[in-house]
Amino acid sequence: MEIGLLFLVDSLAKTDITIQGQNDGQLMSKQERAEQEIQKRDIPTELINSVMQKPVNIAVAKKYLEYIFSENMTRNITSKETFSDTRIHFEHMIDNV
Repeated sequence: MEIGLLFLVDSLAKTDITIQGQNDGQLMSKQERAEQEIQKRDIPTELINSVMQKPVNIAVAKKYLEYIFSENMTRNITSKETFSDTRIHFEHMIDNV
């Protein structure tokens, strides 16, 4: 679980510029606008790769967290009340991604 959370934090921490799309074509159609935003903010142009990858990274992290907090993973945890509270918090978080 720790690695998945670190992956999400690392991915999101590079830049706050975000694009959205459901497939490569939709993402690529927004690349020029993302490049313009990078230039406007005067930040390193190398961050375009991070911006273009961010939607995929978020989707992967969301699926990872859904799996970690699924019934299959939680049934072996002894402190279900404490874990349940945490699970509800993370379910709310991933639903809002």
